[in-house]
Amino acid sequence: ASRVYSYNTRSPGLPGVRSLMLHTDKVDFCLSDSVNAEFKETRTNEKVEMMELNDRFASYIEKVRYLEQQNKVLLAELTQFREKEPTKIGDIYQAELRELRRQVDQLGNSKSRLEIERDNLADDLDNLRQKLQVEINQRLEAENNLVTYRQ
Repeated sequence: ASRVYSYNTRSPGLPGVRSLMLHTDKVDFCLSDSVNAEFKETRTNEKVEMMELNDRFASYIEKVRYLEQQNKVLLAELTQFREKEPTKIGDIYQAELRELRRQVDQLGNSKSRLEIERDNLADDLDNLRQKLQVEINQRLEAENNLVTYRQ
């Protein structure tokens, strides 16, 4: 048995004062409990998924920053090589420059791939947020329907 509270709009003794009436009718909360449990499970799963995506996103950002830093280092070295203009061992420096340019190109390609992945993860995150909002709205609607059903 559960208690149901209702408000009487008028008290028999005092006009304009509401009185609280207690009814001890049996109310079935099985539907509410199952909706609540399902919502909690969905919410927990979404939260775990969001945390995993956030961790992945953070690692990609760190990797992009690292690659950008490496790119700056390589460009600085390249600038130093260009300023020295080696005369006697020019061929060796040219080969090194070609290798450095190749590495810079690889880093640029990696950076582009990571930026695309980052954008995809951001889209996934937005989609999950939208799904979460839909779930919240559905839960609120179910709760409202339950309240309406109880009345």
